[in-house]
Amino acid sequence: MPAASLRAHRRSLTAAWERFQERGSADGVRDEVAASWDRSQSRLPGPVEAAPVDPEDTVRDAWRASALRPAMAGVVEDVERTARDCDLVAAVTDATGRILWSSGGRHMRDRAAAVNFVPGGRWDEASVGTNALDLALRSAEPAQVFSAEHFSPAVHGWVCYAAPLVDPSARRVVGVLDLSTTWDRSHPMALATVTAFARTISQALGSATRRTQPTARHGDSTSPTPDRGALRLEVLGRPRLWVGATPVMLTQRQAEVLLALASHPQGCTLDQLAAHVYGDQPVAATTVKVEVSRLRRVVPGALASRPYRLSEPLAVDALEVLEHIAAGDAPAAARAFVDDVLPGSEAPVARELAVRIQVGVRTLVLAGREPDAASTLAQRDPHDADVVEHALALLPGDAPERALLEGARAAALLD
Repeated sequence: MPAASLRAHRRSLTAAWERFQERGSADGVRDEVAASWDRSQSRLPGPVEAAPVDPEDTVRDAWRASALRPAMAGVVEDVERTARDCDLVAAVTDATGRILWSSGGRHMRDRAAAVNFVPGGRWDEASVGTNALDLALRSAEPAQVFSAEHFSPAVHGWVCYAAPLVDPSARRVVGVLDLSTTWDRSHPMALATVTAFARTISQALGSATRRTQPTARHGDSTSPTPDRGALRLEVLGRPRLWVGATPVMLTQRQAEVLLALASHPQGCTLDQLAAHVYGDQPVAATTVKVEVSRLRRVVPGALASRPYRLSEPLAVDALEVLEHIAAGDAPAAARAFVDDVLPGSEAPVARELAVRIQVGVRTLVLAGREPDAASTLAQRDPHDADVVEHALALLPGDAPERALLEGARAAALLD
């Protein structure tokens, strides 16, 4: 737009923003902006002056571990040159909207620092309101937010262009690339530029994934090897974390924290996390923060803050049992129920989940007519007379499991 048109557009958006603040009316803005303003108003007490920031060492470790860092290697010089020559600030975020890397021209670098548009800054909608980075993450499409379309007045002087970074193998958005500058430097090619850079980074992500997967042999119909960075938590019995094919031993407390976060994907406040893990025990806030900090060193980049939440997918064996119960799949539920949830743990999140699984599997098996499910559960807990009797009633007379279960029934009669 010519300068006069840009100024008029900015005045129109500022007036629309003021009407929204006064009366809640979002007339005069795009539908996606209006919807974001509504969400922002419901989540934030008011416009924020700067984004909240995660600790520097946490973000540094997350960037080092991120697949985005090597994927960006082929374009990083071009992105930095574009930011420097055009006085933009460039940023790469993770899937939660937290900035992991940034570079900028002298003028925009100072403006960015004033609002925490820096590594560690959290630019998700729940933290700062409407912005291009969050819209791109949310829609998986390039997004532009101009001046007062931002929810926060602190960035009404900005125009931001963001494009999603997509891992083609997993078909999911893993972050965004953003280019931002002042509103009067708005350029019609900026969105196309950031989209082209983002496409190149996404292609590099796909190439890296393909290189880590073994080539299938002729006639081999097995599926490709799963993502080596996938996270899986085992809490049925001794706790253990798997990072791809690599086992990582956890303390019970670390497993309890991870289980609490996995059980509450919407996130937990500090007090909520303390309640899930420590229950009624008096515990200082710093104790919880220290546990989270230690856990971050075990799984760099997988934990976000405010609220505390998982920023990477985490499979949990105990939660998979609940899924089998919900689906009414008694054989799968009985097979997956290999042990109690974190035996010996007093954490409310573990004890509640243990009861839900134990009662759920037992109820499902006793209500069904699947001999395999009943036999599996009876052999796991031969002291449960009702389950043993149910299994014996369903098993054929020549089933090899009958001998063990008859012995369990005879032992129960001795009591």
